[in-house]
Amino acid sequence: MRATIAAAALLFATALPVPAMAQESSAPAPDAEAVFKSHCSKCHEPAIQRAPDREQLRSRTVQDIFEALTSGVMQPMAQGLAADEKGALASLLGGRTDERVIAFVPRGTTDPAAPPAIKSAPESVAAALFQKARPVTAAMLNTPPASDWLLPLRTYDANNFSLLTGINRKNVAKLAEAWRAPLQAGPSMPTPLVHDGIMYLQTTPDVVLALNAATGELLWRHVYVPDGWSSQKMGLALYGDKLYVPTSDLHLISLDAKTGAVLWDHAIEIRSPAKDHNEFNLRSAPLIVGDKLIQGVTAAGAKGGGFIVALDIASGRELWRFNTIPRPGEPGGNSWNGLPIEARTGASVWDQGSYDKDLNLVYFGVSQTYDTAPLLKRSPDPSVTNDALYTDSTLALNPDTGKLVWQKHVGKFSSKH
Repeated sequence: MRATIAAAALLFATALPVPAMAQESSAPAPDAEAVFKSHCSKCHEPAIQRAPDREQLRSRTVQDIFEALTSGVMQPMAQGLAADEKGALASLLGGRTDERVIAFVPRGTTDPAAPPAIKSAPESVAAALFQKARPVTAAMLNTPPASDWLLPLRTYDANNFSLLTGINRKNVAKLAEAWRAPLQAGPSMPTPLVHDGIMYLQTTPDVVLALNAATGELLWRHVYVPDGWSSQKMGLALYGDKLYVPTSDLHLISLDAKTGAVLWDHAIEIRSPAKDHNEFNLRSAPLIVGDKLIQGVTAAGAKGGGFIVALDIASGRELWRFNTIPRPGEPGGNSWNGLPIEARTGASVWDQGSYDKDLNLVYFGVSQTYDTAPLLKRSPDPSVTNDALYTDSTLALNPDTGKLVWQKHVGKFSSKH
């Protein structure tokens, strides 16, 4: 047991992002200064004071800026830019020139991961591990075994605390490396799941590994090839004998936890006024509640903002959707200063939700707006406010229906609508 947990901690540490070399191209290099002037200067020049200026950006790494351009806070201003233009911008603005940018991965690449060699477990060992692995039940998710890590924050209430006592203040200084498994470099920040001696890990770009948690040996490896580049992701979900995996191009896939075979693949639909699925990301791990897989979606500068979606765990069919920016005419829809829905942006859901089984509520945190300027001057219309719901809020939803039960917004509280 001690070896398993020590190995989990070691692999989590090695999974932190390390930039990879960009693919070489015969095309002329983009003019980074011209790209900056056309897309960035209105926010990042010193006189504007709407965002860090170029000198302040020098304190950040090339990789940080590239990830912000592709799947983070700088994504709105990067709309329409090709991957090599984003890479040129990151190299221009980042302060550490010894960093290199993760490659753009075209659709159809057989295996974009160019995987480092991980020693494979003997077939007999792999078979024995999977033979003893129990299906993950609702009872296990409600009260996880001490030796397992079944949710990204371990428990439904997200307390992120291990019940194991083998490592303590007296012996922590004696910890030593148990094993090491090389991972592909790139923008990823996963939390491994551990169940019955098997570790499941999502790494970049869109690769899922099943490892012997005691030795680090590879049991199986699944590669998903996204339509575009690999985005940051935080983890997986595990239930029954299946894994649920968010991808870089707005798919959720179900894998057989014992073989890595694909069981279903669902493409999450984007809806009007949004037009480009590349403006959205699945950064957090899915949350399993009952027969539903609940996934938060980040939206950057996409028109209409982010949303939370619930899929049927058996088929991937969408069951409900909650828009984190309410539409005009909906509860909270009058809180956007009278703006039309296409002018409302932000309200991304970056992290996995939590679940209260006694109240049957799921909780999600929602982030900020992206364009605050139209909200700063209050409209003279007394029927609207500029609160910009449901940004900067905690939402409590009924997981069976997706209906809002309550929301807390920047110190304000609104009861059930």
